[in-house]
Amino acid sequence: MLSSSQLYCICDIKKVDTYLSELKDFSGGVCITQDNKVLLKKNCGYENRELKIYNNSSTKFPIASNTKSFTAVAIVLLQEKRLLNIEDKLNKYIAGFPDNITIHHLLTHSSGIPNYYKYWDEIKDVTDLEQIINIIKTWKLDFEPGSSYRYSNSGYLLLAYIVEKVTGNSVEDFLSQNIFKRLNMRNSGSIINKSIIERKALGYIKNNGLIIDSPSITNPLTLLGNGDLHSSIDDMIVWLNALFSGKIITKENLDLILKPHIATETTNNRFHGYGWFLENKNGKLVAEYSGALVGYLSKVVRFIDDNISLIILTNVEDQEQFLNVCDDVSNFIQETSLK
Repeated sequence: MLSSSQLYCICDIKKVDTYLSELKDFSGGVCITQDNKVLLKKNCGYENRELKIYNNSSTKFPIASNTKSFTAVAIVLLQEKRLLNIEDKLNKYIAGFPDNITIHHLLTHSSGIPNYYKYWDEIKDVTDLEQIINIIKTWKLDFEPGSSYRYSNSGYLLLAYIVEKVTGNSVEDFLSQNIFKRLNMRNSGSIINKSIIERKALGYIKNNGLIIDSPSITNPLTLLGNGDLHSSIDDMIVWLNALFSGKIITKENLDLILKPHIATETTNNRFHGYGWFLENKNGKLVAEYSGALVGYLSKVVRFIDDNISLIILTNVEDQEQFLNVCDDVSNFIQETSLK
């Protein structure tokens, strides 16, 4: 039997469908699920504008920073296997860093290690991972580890390297064996070292009202663990359903990932867990993450108390439209769930 909130969603879901259909130049996919049931799955625009190939629910989109939720789960899985502990020192796995930085600090962006974009010119042309990490070691910490919060892609790159050191395999291989193959996520993987990815949406940008081809990604290796994965609407549905149903990690570790470990620098009501931002909205816990990569944008939201997931993937980089879509659909869900 459907809950009252499900009934409201089903009755009003056509409004979201109509809203998305009327958007000009929106290209990508939007999905809303509740209690592991798909309420809306909408595909718009083209994965290849020149060849007029339409996006569908199997089209592969780079998910950028939404990669971090997978990296966090990889670390927690290794803790479940007793191959590491999140309180371990970073130096245990990668020598040369200050001895008071822990894996926990990397997961929560509280290590003080600068975001690599701060020193982008030093690594943008470096194609050896260990060399990139050696350069990161030379950077002065932004603050004492554990004393503050500052978003750092560098931390999640280091977490990915730890996964590789501990397992002896690439992060992609580890995710493939423990998540992608296990859940039959056939359209998910890494964009690193792959010149061709079948059915991957081409990236575009909107410039002065015109949609043009996006430039290529500069040094994809730097995205390891922090922005290198691609996925599809269908695969992301499977991923979120499995994660929040306790099919990947234990309930205890899911709670650990969703724990508000540290307040972010923007507001006291916004916290960071492991691979998720957390916020209390209208008295309900919401976990979310956004991703941006040249030509692509992504948003994943989990309304924890209502078991509702929202997935938005797009291959036309139009920040204003994307933010409006995210806000409008999220607000619709929140208003509906409050009825």
